[in-house]
Amino acid sequence: MQCSMKRYKLIQSKEWIAPAACALISVAVYVTVLDLQFCFDDHSAIKGNADLRPSSSWMNLFSNDFWGTPMHIEGSHKSYRPLCVLTFRINYVIHELAPFGYHLVNVLLHAFVTWLFVRLCQKVVLCSNEVALIAGLLFAVHPVHTEAVAGVVGRAESLSAFFSLIGLFAHQKACSKENSIGVRWLLVSLLFCLLSVLSKEQGITMLAIYIIYDVFIVRKMDASTFLKRLTSAPCSNWFKTVLIRCLLVVLFFVCVMAARVRIMASSLPSFVVHDNPAISQPAPVKQLTWLHLCFVNAWLLLNPSKLCPDWTMQTVPLIEGFTDIRNMATLFTFLAFGVLGFFAISDRKQVNQQVLLGLSLIVFPFVPASNLFFPVGFVVAERILYVPSMGFSLLVAVGFSKAFNSSHLKVLAKIALMYILIVHSLKTVYRNRDWYSDMTLFTAAIKVNPNNGKLYSNLGHQYEYLKNYTHAEHLFRRGSEIQPDDPGAFMNLGRVLRAQERLKEAEIEYRKGIALLPDLTKEKKARIAPNHINIYYNLANLLRLNDSKLEEADKFYALATKMKKDFVDAYINRGDVLIKLNKTEEALQCYQKAVHYGPNNAMAYFNLATMYLQMGKNEEAIRFYRETIRIDPSYFMALHNLAHLLKDTGDSRDLQEAIKLFKHLVEVNPEDVKSLSSLALVYIDHGDNEMGYKYLKEALQVDPTSRSALYNIALILNTMGRYSEVLSHLETLRKHHPSHLKAHHLAGEVNYKMKDYEQALQSYSAAISLDSKDLIGWHNLATVYYDIGRLEEAREATMKILELNPSDGKAKNRLKAIHKRLHENTQT
Repeated sequence: MQCSMKRYKLIQSKEWIAPAACALISVAVYVTVLDLQFCFDDHSAIKGNADLRPSSSWMNLFSNDFWGTPMHIEGSHKSYRPLCVLTFRINYVIHELAPFGYHLVNVLLHAFVTWLFVRLCQKVVLCSNEVALIAGLLFAVHPVHTEAVAGVVGRAESLSAFFSLIGLFAHQKACSKENSIGVRWLLVSLLFCLLSVLSKEQGITMLAIYIIYDVFIVRKMDASTFLKRLTSAPCSNWFKTVLIRCLLVVLFFVCVMAARVRIMASSLPSFVVHDNPAISQPAPVKQLTWLHLCFVNAWLLLNPSKLCPDWTMQTVPLIEGFTDIRNMATLFTFLAFGVLGFFAISDRKQVNQQVLLGLSLIVFPFVPASNLFFPVGFVVAERILYVPSMGFSLLVAVGFSKAFNSSHLKVLAKIALMYILIVHSLKTVYRNRDWYSDMTLFTAAIKVNPNNGKLYSNLGHQYEYLKNYTHAEHLFRRGSEIQPDDPGAFMNLGRVLRAQERLKEAEIEYRKGIALLPDLTKEKKARIAPNHINIYYNLANLLRLNDSKLEEADKFYALATKMKKDFVDAYINRGDVLIKLNKTEEALQCYQKAVHYGPNNAMAYFNLATMYLQMGKNEEAIRFYRETIRIDPSYFMALHNLAHLLKDTGDSRDLQEAIKLFKHLVEVNPEDVKSLSSLALVYIDHGDNEMGYKYLKEALQVDPTSRSALYNIALILNTMGRYSEVLSHLETLRKHHPSHLKAHHLAGEVNYKMKDYEQALQSYSAAISLDSKDLIGWHNLATVYYDIGRLEEAREATMKILELNPSDGKAKNRLKAIHKRLHENTQT
């Protein structure tokens, strides 16, 4: 007895060697991804996803899609993966946007999945350690996983697989007792299935594998035996437990699907036809093409030599009819799987049960992405082969195991296995480097799929970001040549031409792109991809630069918001255009809609607040400036405008808040002359000239030519009687800002006080030369002439005042006094 126990423990200890070895090897081949940058979809899902930020509510994870867009919005991708986004958010909390941590989690998660897969082979389908080890090694190093591991967004695949495998272990426990449903373990398995679904939608397909496992692997029934027991009466107790367990799984499936439909707001996402060209094709082109994609995916598992992150557009040409030779590959694929499936469920042999689980892992997780039941937004996506590759690895491992048992094939099989593992490992390590950045990824992708116009556009974006507009233009033009019916290609081209100030050419390209979009007034059911709506927006942004084209710009903004009701930027820009067109009420409505659809958009609130400020509705302006600052506490103009409004309310608490805001702006940027001057004016307006003088001096230290600071410090010095300093500051002010009318007035006033009448006359004359209708200048000029006895000049200046304002009583009285003195002088 002791001997057998020791042997059992030895066997048990050896069982851990295979999963541990495979997990370590998986880390070894993917350790090179740790220094990768974010690339491709990572930018949208990580860098551009507000749900990762602490300012966003944790509950948003369960109401928004994978990219941070509310699920109920038409533009949502409808990909609901809150658990995966939750892991991204935890990454962000720990190290924000440092890529290393995100990649580390992906590598470790792949290692855990590899470990679980090997244990699954050992425990769930009772593979030998040899088969489990081979399957684990093949899975660990398969190059098709690079997208799922090297791309951060690929975590959805590995996280879903992680929960799926744990769920399958739990389901094994539920099925272990012949006459018991195993409710507790069944609930655990369903819980992990739900966690898998919340990580990636395809996790729901594990329920089908639960049933296959329960019926054909645990109970070792073949198809004919199952049908006989199903139709015979009465059923045995153990068969009843199997049926009840399967019915509970089906009920759970129905509940999850109903919840999923509700979360999606009962609507499917809209996809660009170029992302899946067969969508818009008639029968049988659509069906033949989609069926052929099953072969393309199977071939990637068999021969992962050409890998690409984007298989859209013309990467896989459409199959136009039954005579296309590629239909033979499709037929062979389905025949191969059909034959394997038939023998797997028609025989009770252990090896066939392993084949059945392998087939199930290939087929069922692939079904949601196959286009066979509903269209998806891609042609081929290597990351969705993550779980199917488990089944593929298991099938290959079973095949190698059988070959090892053949004396004729043993050596050859071992050589072949070593060759595959080495080549796959090297390919994976090499492929990882392609994912270093967007530049390296799309450069490598074009070499694999040179007929994919989208890849040229994606690479063009990278050169556009580097401001290498010439090369970006070349790539965008190449993309439009390959795919001349793609509106996005012309939108990209228009944008890069505008960046080069080639506005006419940019407008032409934008209009070409718009011409390719469906006319919604004629095609009621037509849908335009959210990204393509940006063409209207971009063209409107271009047209608004020309005042003669504001009406047309308004029309295109209106079209953009009509097709995308939550297009916040379009509402904001349209509001700006409507203000120029003097359509105030319509502009106000646009800003209100921008706030409604963009409750976290600081610019939307700022523009609405500024609109109310211009309308004289200061209370509303204050309210919306406060909202702007709530969203973005560093929004300079909102802080500045709010402070100005608060200082003029007459409320002492508002005044203190205004001072506090101005001081905050100065603390944030000590060289902000505008805020220093504004703070000084607050103190001056409330009688504290000393503090006002202090902040004006600070402003002038930053900018000695500041218009506002020079004038206001001159005013303070004037009240102090420091006339020489006043004139010094005014001289600097008039030198740098010669059109400052009040500076000339103040200079004239100070010179008059100093009895330097000639300088006073020059200052007032300078003011009048700037504005011939300047009544203050004429009055002061007349006063100086009168006081120094130059009565004729005084009379001429006074007559000018009366010419400008015939009812000016002060001028009339002065004119009488001038005439009286002239008369007295004549008599004398």
